[in-house]
Amino acid sequence: MSDTTNLTELIQQTNQHLVDLKYSEGTIYQYRLVWKHLMKYAETKNY
Repeated sequence: MSDTTNLTELIQQTNQHLVDLKYSEGTIYQYRLVWKHLMKYAETKNY
């Protein structure tokens, strides 16, 4: 069976996991910046 979770959902789940693990806001912010770039890249590659 294939997994149909898309990149946006994975990022949202990962973000929530970081919050649950009590990562600092600064660290989460840095991850969000990277994820934003990843999303832009994925869009250019039609992922």
